[in-house]
Amino acid sequence: MSHSTKRLVAFTAVAVLKSLILLPVYQASDGIARAYYAAFAAEPFEPPRRAPLAQLALTLINGTVRFIVTFSLVLIAVGLSWLPLVGTVLYVAVLSWRMSFFFHSALWDLTPAGTSLHYKTMQIETNWAYHLGFGVLASTFIFILPTEAGDLLFGLGHPVLCLIAVSTQLSPLPPGDGSPLALPIFNLGNLAGDAVLAHMPKPVRAALAALE
Repeated sequence: MSHSTKRLVAFTAVAVLKSLILLPVYQASDGIARAYYAAFAAEPFEPPRRAPLAQLALTLINGTVRFIVTFSLVLIAVGLSWLPLVGTVLYVAVLSWRMSFFFHSALWDLTPAGTSLHYKTMQIETNWAYHLGFGVLASTFIFILPTEAGDLLFGLGHPVLCLIAVSTQLSPLPPGDGSPLALPIFNLGNLAGDAVLAHMPKPVRAALAALE
């Protein structure tokens, strides 16, 4: 196994472990953000109620696809980091979009169209400049500071950034400005996620379609 392959495998293992360790923080942050949104939103959106078993199945499948889509950005960021001169800048940029995706997920989950993963990725790709600026602080903490300090600050700041995200409304473009330039940030991840769904047994796909 080459040194580059070992580095990629080690990075992947550490990233997965960190995601599992910080999962309670993410869940608590989303819960706080949802409660805040429900208290202050003019028209709070009530997600459809499902049987516990059906909800568990939908959560597991959607969670798996979401992990594939978002983790693809980690692999892309690592690959870009090896580029000379611009590698570090691109690495931080890609991680920033990934961070902003997680910070805004609580808001998107509370809107009728936001339960679709493609809708969420489209928001990042269309409003990429806004989400780059939103996520750059967290990604800079993780990249510049020592690993433990960066992860600690990210964990502590996650609930605050989720609250800021659900309080933020993007201003519409002025008339005549046309459609914004969309960047294919999640293109690779979406292809991988679609491939996973396409190879699921037909009964599972039919049941999933009925639940959505």
